[in-house]
Amino acid sequence: MTSEGEILIPQATFQVPVGALAGSRVSSGTIEGRARVVHKLEEGQLDKGDILVASYPDLAWTPLFQLAAGLVMKVGGLITHGAVVAREYGIPSVVGGRGSDPKNCRWTMGDTSRRYSGDH
Repeated sequence: MTSEGEILIPQATFQVPVGALAGSRVSSGTIEGRARVVHKLEEGQLDKGDILVASYPDLAWTPLFQLAAGLVMKVGGLITHGAVVAREYGIPSVVGGRGSDPKNCRWTMGDTSRRYSGDH
């Protein structure tokens, strides 16, 4: 996000596979887990090993990171709080993810983040 409030979404410079999440990796690693979309911190229900999907997690969200196996942020960059904490905790993280919210589905995060439909 710029100082003027404009949200910049990076465009993929490569062919994104069908069902994959297009975004920028801000913390490396490969994991697979259930994606949990959390819109409000007070409503956040995360189990150990879930992938946290949030718009813009700030300092108050840090306790959820201890449970998360991965992090997908819709807004942010390399130096936003979520990205820095993800690197400190050693969990894979992607920012700028576009697409439908992946409620209760499984994801594999790595070089390409792929969403799998349905509960598994």
